[in-house]
Amino acid sequence: MKEIVCAALGEARLSGGFAIFAYVIMPEHLHIITDGARKPSDTLRFLNGISSRRVIGYLKEHNYTTSLAKLRDASKTRRHTHSL
Repeated sequence: MKEIVCAALGEARLSGGFAIFAYVIMPEHLHIITDGARKPSDTLRFLNGISSRRVIGYLKEHNYTTSLAKLRDASKTRRHTHSL
């Protein structure tokens, strides 16, 4: 999982056009220090969007149904079925 998240952070950094100075991945969240021309909320959207898609995609690809069930979004207010 950490390799997937690290790769996703790099992908988000490149596509979002911001710098990542430091990060630490915790068991249930991460801390990150970034800088760039974008508003912090835009940077966060890039980070969350790409990393969530990569992690959920990995779980689906490898049939981790128990983990996916924990991430299942019951509200279904968006097009997504899972939330990370």
